[in-house]
Amino acid sequence: MARGVRRIVLVLLAAALLAFAAWMLWPRSLGEAFAFDQPFTLTVTELETQEDGSWTVKEPVSSVLEPGTPAAEAVQEALEECFYHLCLSSLTGDRLVPIGEKCVFLDSVSDGKKDHLGLIAGSNKLGCGDRVVQGYFRDSAVLCQKLSAILRSESGVAN
Repeated sequence: MARGVRRIVLVLLAAALLAFAAWMLWPRSLGEAFAFDQPFTLTVTELETQEDGSWTVKEPVSSVLEPGTPAAEAVQEALEECFYHLCLSSLTGDRLVPIGEKCVFLDSVSDGKKDHLGLIAGSNKLGCGDRVVQGYFRDSAVLCQKLSAILRSESGVAN
């Protein structure tokens, strides 16, 4: 009898661990992680490495994109092609440290609640809302370039 109960407990524990791992690693769309039904701000910040190894931050370029505009739809389309999953940092409350050649941020406020997405070129870690998640791509440089190009075309800023 005790052996049967122990076996059931072990099977339930294994099932719970598998369910937890599946939940953590389940792919989620970046396009669904951000609310595109409100105006949102797209900001691109570029960092330049100096000869001494220090960083210089260039002036950020930013634009407010209205829902339904071609630029907003292009951003949403670019994000819907990318996926992420939860990682250990998602559970521990770690924060994303923006160090990379290019940083792209999307921010909106709806009903007093802030929605945030932060991408760092050269990293597959993303700031999604109030947690860090793992992207399903080698690094976010290509996505940062796409979003930067959308911003440049929207704001009329030259490369």
